[in-house]
Formats: sequence, C-alpha cells, structure tokens
Amino acid sequence: MSDITPDRYGWLTTPLRCARRLALGLFAALCLASPAAAQHSSAEAQWVEQHPRIRVGIMEDWPPFSEIGADGQMRGISAEIITAAANQEGLTVEFVPGAWAALFPQLIDKRIDALMDVTPKPERKALMNFTGAYLSIPHVIVGEKGAGPYRTEDDLGGRIVALEAGFGNVAWFRENRPEVRIREYPSTSECLDAVARGEADAYVGNRAVATYLITQEVLHNLEIQGRLGRPPTLLAIGVRSDQPMLRDILQDGLAHIEGPIKQNILARWIAGSMPLDQRRVALTVEEQAWVRAHPTISAGVQSAWAPFAFVENGQAQGFAVDVLQLAAQKVGLHVAYDGGGTWSEETARLRTGRIDVLPAMMWSEKRAQIFDLAASYASTASVMVVREGSPKISSPAQLRGKRVLVIEGPGGIATLKARFPMVDWQRTPTPLKGLRDVSLGSA
Repeated sequence: MSDITPDRYGWLTTPLRCARRLALGLFAALCLASPAAAQHSSAEAQWVEQHPRIRVGIMEDWPPFSEIGADGQMRGISAEIITAAANQEGLTVEFVPGAWAALFPQLIDKRIDALMDVTPKPERKALMNFTGAYLSIPHVIVGEKGAGPYRTEDDLGGRIVALEAGFGNVAWFRENRPEVRIREYPSTSECLDAVARGEADAYVGNRAVATYLITQEVLHNLEIQGRLGRPPTLLAIGVRSDQPMLRDILQDGLAHIEGPIKQNILARWIAGSMPLDQRRVALTVEEQAWVRAHPTISAGVQSAWAPFAFVENGQAQGFAVDVLQLAAQKVGLHVAYDGGGTWSEETARLRTGRIDVLPAMMWSEKRAQIFDLAASYASTASVMVVREGSPKISSPAQLRGKRVLVIEGPGGIATLKARFPMVDWQRTPTPLKGLRDVSLGSA
C-alpha cells in the first residue's frame, strides 16, 4: 500500500548512549585539518561582508547526494560539499530543500541564490551561471537479477523504463530512443522500487544514487547491468544570473576543498570510492573509560527475522548482526550474542536490562520513549504478499474484512490497526509460517 512508509532500522541500548557511538563507528572517517580560509579580492571580501548568508536549493530526496535526515537537517555529498566550500569563503548556507521541478524555477526567478547538482547545458547559460563540475557520474542501467540483461540502450526497445520526473534522461530517451516506454516517478527510490516489484523492466540514472539506494533499501533482487551510451552527468552549482561574483567565490571554495576534504566526504557516502579508514573512532575521555569498564556488550537477536537478524546453527546471523559487529570493532567493543527468542521475548529482555543492544528495530515515537534509539542505518519498504492468481491489492479498501497476517517483529502491528481498523490484522510468529498460511488459504 502506497501510504505505508519505508521502515527504518536502528540499534537500541541503555548504557551511556553507547549505540550512538557504535553507529558513528561504522561510518565515520577522521577528518583532515581544513586548509586556511580563502583569500578574497577586495571586491569579493566586500560581497561576502554584505551577503554573509546564501540560500541554496537542494533536492530533498536524492541520496547519497542530498536528503533530509531524521534530525530534520540536510545531509549527503552535495550538502557537505557546498557547506565546506562556503565555509572556506566565510559564507553560511541556508538550505532550501525541495523537488527538482520546484527548485529550478526558484533559481531562475532569483528566489534562491544557488542550486546544487545542476548539469551545465548550453540552453541554461542565459538563465544562470555555473561553477565547474565537482563530480562526474555515469548513467547506468539497473534491472532485476535474471532479467535482460540490459547492457545498453539498444536492449531497452519496447521495455518499460522507470525515470525520475523532470530529469534529463526523460527528454534524452524521448528524443533519441522513442521506442522505449517511459514511466515517470517522483524519486529515484520509487523508480527502483518499481523495477524491484516488476512494474518496470529497468531503471536508468545516476550510478552513485542507484548503488546507494540498492544497498540502503535492501533491494537485493536488483543489479547494475549496463551503461547508457551518453556522456556522464556533470554536477555543478548553478548560481543566479545576476550574481557572477558569487559564482567566482563558490568556485574558489570548491578549489580549496579539492583533494582530501572532498575525498573524505565521498568516502563517507559512496562505498568503494576509497579504502575504508581502519582507524577507530575518536571517543571522549568518558566514553573511553566506559569501554574499558565494559569491554563486552550483550546483544539479543530474534530467532527468525532473516535476512536482518536470525539464528542459524546456534550462531547469530544477518545484515543487522554484521553491521553491529563492524560498528563495535570501530569503538573497541566485543559483542556477545545471547538470544534466539521471539520478538516479544527479546524486547522484554532489552527493557529489563538483561541485554544491552538489540539489532534491527524499526523506529517509532513510542519506542523512542522506552529505549535509546541510535540513528537508522537502513530502510526497506513493507510489501504485501498474496496467493498467486489473487486480485492485485492497490488500495486499503480492498482489504476490508480480510484476515491479513503481520509478522511478529520490529515493525509492530499497533500502527496498522490504528490506521486501517477495517482490516482483520493478525500476528504470525515467523515469515515462513505466514507465507505458508497464505499459500494454504488460511489468511
């Protein structure tokens, strides 16, 4: 159902907010010292003094380049690049998040000073000024594993290709490949989801974004199969046409962060952009003392929540277990797994302090009041499975009076009952039992 939001997973812990350091431990890289602030010409210095704060448009849902984090702040490669470049020049950035289709006219109308992730094109030169490109990303073709393969655009004839509404690839395909059937979606995430569900055959777009989302949203049935035969996307900063001085200042800022600062930003967001920093996270004196006093933390694990957390041959397994293990190593902790019960049993043990950490719990306001929630490290969409040959479920109204099973686990059932009371929601202990019951017609 379209209005069921993606689930966000995180760790929970009680002692000294240690999970927050664990989450940081997985992804943080030690930042190199920043170079000295840029030296301005007298005209540039005067401009900065008169305009210390700039309003920068940035896409609100285009990870890993830009997205609104759980704390309401902008995050991502582009957000960090413009912040670092502006800081070098003595400027403060006020982000104006939104969809691309809404942000572009704001720059033309001079309601914002700059716009991130603009591709310089000849037809845009009269509308804005451009910095040099700070990144070049190829266009790739993503398809379902076992389908295709779609190596080039030649393989997409007659196929349904999911594209972001308003992005340049829509016009490119219509002009160069009219035989391709285009289906537009509001975001890259929704494009990839359409391919994962079989609604579209392929997605074509930014390699970094596709790679990041396939990992973050656990779309393991998708893979990059080919590359589009057009030049890579150049990402630059578009600056309002009446402020050429700002363009020069931002260009200078980009030049100052070229090298280690930009590479550190990329390493934090794009897997494989450079080797992972093997150094441990720098802890505070208090945190170091806590680690010395508590070198081993106990973690629960649900017996049957594959592929996130489960027990196999007596060993804790799964994506969340691996994430926790890597994070613990970063801060010098050892994890002892003690669990294998049901979801209710494991959360009860966490609540009563018999274990310190429980992987793979979805965030909710109620749980945030009970447990200490770390930042989420992955998201995945909830899906509905029906028997083969059953009518397609496209609206909650179609479920009225139906018996629908919900796995007893991190997601919980209370929210579904509150939002859709006309459905007969029932718990099932494991995914396997739930699927068997549906196949046998008991749900």
